[in-house]
Amino acid sequence: MDKEAFLLGLRQALTGNLPADVVDSHIEYYRDYINSKIRMGESEQAVVASLGNPRLIARSILEVSDTAYQRAEYQQSTEYSEQESSSQYKSWKKKMPGWLKSLIVFLVVILVINLLFRLAFSLLPIFLPILLILLVVKFFRDWL
Repeated sequence: MDKEAFLLGLRQALTGNLPADVVDSHIEYYRDYINSKIRMGESEQAVVASLGNPRLIARSILEVSDTAYQRAEYQQSTEYSEQESSSQYKSWKKKMPGWLKSLIVFLVVILVINLLFRLAFSLLPIFLPILLILLVVKFFRDWL
């Protein structure tokens, strides 16, 4: 198979599945690749044979293009949902009056202080005997 037959087969396999400008860019890439290998001294048939079947190359290009298209769609949908949730948060934040924000902060602080005192008093029966034992040991150690 020669260069033109390879490029024609690749174009036929890609046409209809990708936009024309994308097909043209892939054809130009392979044309430039083959020409550069020929300039390096390889024969046209050897270069084309090393590339393989143009339909398999087209299938690989189409799979990569589909994956890139799906990735772009996913990125657009997440950007849209992030913008939407951000705008919803901003509108909710604007609607909340200042006194309500202050009240919520005050209640959270009271709740945290309450939890800390409860925790301290619930652990007191455990730590008090340990503290007494340590004091007695220190007293006898200093006495002896």
